[in-house]
Amino acid sequence: MPKTTPIRILHVMKFLYENTDDDHHATISDILLYLQSVGIEANRRIISSDIEHLLDFGCDIIEIKSTQNRYNIGQRPFELAELKMLVDAV
Repeated sequence: MPKTTPIRILHVMKFLYENTDDDHHATISDILLYLQSVGIEANRRIISSDIEHLLDFGCDIIEIKSTQNRYNIGQRPFELAELKMLVDAV
């Protein structure tokens, strides 16, 4: 059974959250490879549209324009150092 659009958008967001930060970026090709690995068919135009929808929703996605645009998550609810401090406190 093919996955629906909301599932694809959630997978795009999941990929960006798990694989990008200020020092690590992802291209649409990277996202497409990930989606294929989880059984979701898409193309460059669809992924660009999904990223636009996420931006419209308020997700902090940074786009670096180049020959092959690169994307990464901007601000997160907690930075790594903050999470480590919370774990140590518990």
